Amino acid sequence: MGQQTQTISRLDKQTVWVVHPSQGFYMEMPVNPGSPELLGDDQALKKYASKKKVGSETVNGHKCDKYVITFHDQSLGKMTTWISKKLEFPVKVIQQGPYGESTVEYQNIQTGNVQDSLFELPPGLQKMTMPNMGGKAPRP
Repeated sequence: MGQQTQTISRLDKQTVWVVHPSQGFYMEMPVNPGSPELLGDDQALKKYASKKKVGSETVNGHKCDKYVITFHDQSLGKMTTWISKKLEFPVKVIQQGPYGESTVEYQNIQTGNVQDSLFELPPGLQKMTMPNMGGKAPRP
């Protein structure tokens, strides 16, 4: 909806924080099988889905392998993902599930060394909790 968010992934804590800095809040979610963080980890993904390479494409200047992910639990739907060969991380993901279709596409990706503090929540944010919206993905 035109708002900027930041996503902090902490696989060591099995947690993803979605930060809304201009609104002063964040949401906390467990890493789930549909998380981009797991899509490049074939061992973790095998527990939840099958992964089939269906081609290669360039997305936002990144040469990618394109995959279709089919979850063992059919209620989770299907996913198409473009994993950058250089970054070994998905730069685009289209999820098709019982609640419709959603697309995540990363742009302006910059690589390099970053400070450890960037993987912590910025101070002063309020935690926002969301009511259960039905359908719950299993934790890895």
